[in-house]
Amino acid sequence: MRDVNGFENEVRSLTRTRLSPLTDAESGEFVDIQLQLREAIHGRGPEWQERLARIEQNAIPLLKPADIQRLAPPARPSAAAARSRSATTVRKLNPPKHSPT
Repeated sequence: MRDVNGFENEVRSLTRTRLSPLTDAESGEFVDIQLQLREAIHGRGPEWQERLARIEQNAIPLLKPADIQRLAPPARPSAAAARSRSATTVRKLNPPKHSPT
């Protein structure tokens, strides 16, 4: 049977390991899997999205900055910018001016 001090040392060691930053490879793999899971749960209800969001928030302190950016939602263009690029926006043409006859 283990003594209490040995057990406490193991707990401290595991805690240190758990809270240490991930390697580049580990960080990248975590984000790859998170992004795959986001796609897999699309349309399955808010519970799953909330669970993934909690996991991601807990992982942020351990991830590399570039991988944190990969998890960030894409920036949405302003409504005006979106309309200016839209192929479906109807643009009013200036009607020809008629001269009085």
